[in-house]
Amino acid sequence: MSLDRLKTLVKILKFVLKSQRGSQLVEEGMLLGISLVAMAVVATMASNILGSIKSAYDSARSSLDQFLTEVLRDDFNKIWNFIFGGGKG
Repeated sequence: MSLDRLKTLVKILKFVLKSQRGSQLVEEGMLLGISLVAMAVVATMASNILGSIKSAYDSARSSLDQFLTEVLRDDFNKIWNFIFGGGKG
């Protein structure tokens, strides 16, 4: 970008910032930028919360599966021994 183009761009920006129509445009642009940043923050927080919930669910499910497997195995062994082991429990 040449120096003349840069000077022209700065003049245009100064004009836009000083004029009433330009200031409204700048305000709306700033509000749009702020709202996009806020949406990104909220989306990140929601993603983290959902990830934590999924992790907790997976952990609870794994623990329950392990517990039920151990409990049912012990009970099944007792029933098997009672039926086929001659009634000794």
